[in-house]
Amino acid sequence: MEEFKKNMVEMVKHIYGEDYVVNETTVDGLDGRYLLLKIVVGDRTHCIDCLANEESFSEEYEGLRYDDVVRICKKLIDNSYQNQTFVFYDLLPEEERTKLNEWAKENGIEIKDMLEFISWFYMQQAEMNDILARENPDEWRKLLAKIFPDFVY
Repeated sequence: MEEFKKNMVEMVKHIYGEDYVVNETTVDGLDGRYLLLKIVVGDRTHCIDCLANEESFSEEYEGLRYDDVVRICKKLIDNSYQNQTFVFYDLLPEEERTKLNEWAKENGIEIKDMLEFISWFYMQQAEMNDILARENPDEWRKLLAKIFPDFVY
């Protein structure tokens, strides 16, 4: 659980910078209490709610169902943010994904599981790298030289 918290904060910090606030609490779910790591970024218009429970880390855990996700999100939706993203450590039910995405869109939120969030993170990182390479090619070459010592620029 501690590693989950640390990793979520580090990924958010890497994309959004140092301007964020973290609040840790718990919320009741169908299958026990969930850790809620609420990360509010930037100008306080985007909230990322990271959720996991102890069972999430066990091999026997069967995962979430559509109703579980909806019930938890309904408790936490906060319309004071322009963007609210829920990130569940658990894999979300693939067979119910379309229905879940439609519900999220109707409620003005975004829902991801950890795999989707990590994918999003790496896509954001790639975009940041592209911008750096275009806007500051000398800095980009220096960075590449640090990572790849044999890189000649």
